[in-house]
Amino acid sequence: MPRMLLSSIFLSLLAGSALCAGAPGQLRKDASGVHPQSMAASYGGARSDSSIPSSPFRNLDFDFKATVSFGSEYVFRGQQRAKHSAQGGVEISTSGFYAGAWAILPTEDRFDAFQTEIDIYGGYGMDLTESVYVDVGVTGYIYNSPQLLFAKKDSIEAYAGFTIDTYLNPSLYGFYDFDTKAKTVETAVEYSLPFGRTDLVLGATGGYTSGRGYDYLYAQTDAEVVYNFNRQASIGIGGHWAISEDHQFLDGLTARNNDTTWYGITLKARK
Repeated sequence: MPRMLLSSIFLSLLAGSALCAGAPGQLRKDASGVHPQSMAASYGGARSDSSIPSSPFRNLDFDFKATVSFGSEYVFRGQQRAKHSAQGGVEISTSGFYAGAWAILPTEDRFDAFQTEIDIYGGYGMDLTESVYVDVGVTGYIYNSPQLLFAKKDSIEAYAGFTIDTYLNPSLYGFYDFDTKAKTVETAVEYSLPFGRTDLVLGATGGYTSGRGYDYLYAQTDAEVVYNFNRQASIGIGGHWAISEDHQFLDGLTARNNDTTWYGITLKARK
């Protein structure tokens, strides 16, 4: 794929983010766009002994999320990291602060070419204006250590960005990995079309990353049908397509085309 086409995709997404910046929108409650249900915490509320100090968490509302999914591929910033894999994560948040963990376990690995990955992250987000949500945080990437020449090493990455809660929900984020010295800029848009309990969610992402020995553009499109059992639980079935200049899409250990398609099934719960 010519670099000019990938550049056009990336610049189009950036332009879309800029064009939507001034439009009105409902407040976005967290980085994922979910409006979590309030959980009122009342620790020690029934105690009458005033000599017992109250908990500092007494008036905080905690929100919880959990995700379990299966994907025919795992693609991260234009690189295929695994074929069939199981994935899952949990997150807790309160008063703008959040922390979570996410893991991926390859379930098909004929040549022992893929790595188990665990991400541990935390950050803080807030509504800058009525429609702009800003977010900063840190992610730690933890990998197993197979005897592979190009195996990923543990690293720590900082990020910052913003999302505009309006038409297409445009976002723009920057990332910096302190261990690999990799710098990434990524922009995305998303549109959700409801049909009763079912939503059709369409998305597109474009990015540029550079580090030690690499420098490339990537893009991805997503389409997912999500059925909402209720306000707390949903299931989604989606299809995805990604393309990259890096030529890192693999079939076993054999390099192939610089684009790929895959599917995924995701269960989500929140409280």
